[in-house]
Amino acid sequence: MISRVQYEEYKEKTLSALAKAGIALTAEEKENVEVADFGLNRLEEIGLQVVTYVNTERCCAKELVLTPYQICPEHRHPEINGTKGKEETFRCRQGEVWLYVGGFPDSQEQKEIKGKIPEERNYTEQTEMTYGEQTTYIRELAKRYAQLSDSEENQQKRQRWADHNDLKKRQQPLLWVCPDDDGGWKELVPESGLVCSDPILREIENKLKKYIYQDRYLKDDFVFEKRLYFDYPGRYTGYLYGNTEQKEAWGISIVKPKIGNQAYHLDNFLKTEEDYEKLLNHEVDFLPDEEKKKALKEQIENVLDGILDVEFHLPYSVLVQSHLIEMVHLRGLENLMYDLYDDPDRLKAVFLHMGESKARLLKRLEEQKLLFDNRINIYTGSGSLGYTNDPWKKPEEMVLRDMWGFADAQEFSGVSAEMFEEFAIAHQKIGLNLFGRGCYGCCEPLDHKYEAIYRHISNIRRLSVSPWSDVDEAAEKIGKKAIFSWKPDPAKICQGFNEEEIRPYLKNVADKTKDCFVEIILKDIRTCGNMNRYLIKFINLVREIFE
Repeated sequence: MISRVQYEEYKEKTLSALAKAGIALTAEEKENVEVADFGLNRLEEIGLQVVTYVNTERCCAKELVLTPYQICPEHRHPEINGTKGKEETFRCRQGEVWLYVGGFPDSQEQKEIKGKIPEERNYTEQTEMTYGEQTTYIRELAKRYAQLSDSEENQQKRQRWADHNDLKKRQQPLLWVCPDDDGGWKELVPESGLVCSDPILREIENKLKKYIYQDRYLKDDFVFEKRLYFDYPGRYTGYLYGNTEQKEAWGISIVKPKIGNQAYHLDNFLKTEEDYEKLLNHEVDFLPDEEKKKALKEQIENVLDGILDVEFHLPYSVLVQSHLIEMVHLRGLENLMYDLYDDPDRLKAVFLHMGESKARLLKRLEEQKLLFDNRINIYTGSGSLGYTNDPWKKPEEMVLRDMWGFADAQEFSGVSAEMFEEFAIAHQKIGLNLFGRGCYGCCEPLDHKYEAIYRHISNIRRLSVSPWSDVDEAAEKIGKKAIFSWKPDPAKICQGFNEEEIRPYLKNVADKTKDCFVEIILKDIRTCGNMNRYLIKFINLVREIFE
């Protein structure tokens, strides 16, 4: 029970807040302000102020006011005797309000505000769930995600990507904000916000929450499908970069000493003639673990209960024709640079072997029907979505000519165009040209190398224009021959947002690419400062400048 003094105090706060928001009330509405403490007699902490416009059995319209840090407690509108509970929709007219719907983590700003609230006033708790409860929770998330695929907007985005990738017509650039899974995404959807304890269910929960977060906050051109994707269990005998547990690659014993939480040291494992002989005699392969895949598929499909489809895709390293990164991890970057001058013939022999061996692997994977359709909403090339106007195919129907392929030469950023052609692309083309469409480049500038790429890659469709590329040369050389895949500098955007600097930065690219098929992929987001504010500002500014 609240006192008359409290009522008048909170009534005045309510009328003041509504007036500040520009909301006009009648004299009767002002007189009938409701102040609710839910019988708890803790109005400052838990309460709600209400102005009711209309309230009938069929319709209700109200203004709700919360004072700073005031909490409206969790409540439900359940089905009663066959009558469905009422639906509600909210709009924040002024200030900020946080609606908790279970399982979604706080932003950094929310954590800072909640840190000012006494611990005894923080009512959000996370409890241990049984496997069955976790399964129910995952299914509810899956239902929410599945709804995204059917929207008209999502279908339009899917078609825009298809026309873009088929070079059908120039349009407003396609935009995808793509945080790193082990970087920015860990801040936006942190581990601390996941509620499932079962490892597989936790992985599914993480995937679903990223998709839902992308839709809710990052209003870019990402497309949603009623599918979840998982790595095909098995062992790749080449080099799996990023896998600190790998003990052998290309027949060579290796170790990856960890540095800190996620980094590891690169060493030289090719020191003797015997080492090189092992590498040159090794036939690279992918050895699928069908038993593990069957068990995983059964578990995941049981959890999802038909709400979403499940696909298993070969690990990224298996299909990529980027031999340089494998060699760097076996030989070390400094040694590789010396080899270009001191031992060019042996280095070319290694790259030739890698190119031919990986090409043979691609053909075996096609024969074994282990390929998958990557013309969908997965990371394609060095960042893009691969939709085309060709019909989607089941994995057992796929051939290499249906797929996107990828290669890059980041490690040769400082190498001449002549050496790039002689040592890199001349051998990468062996596997890359087996695909239907090719992507080339990642973080390296391709300045002075475009003609070599066109000479060797017969299926080139997407060229990466990195933050260090000469935009004038890229626009001229790419033109309408391929997709101008621009990667803005994330450091300009994610750790502060100086619009006076970023606006001309974007406009410069917009002006110079008016005759190109442009896509904008903001990637390599190692950190976003634990907030999405700058990412959203970037998206809005891109929409404004690139017409």
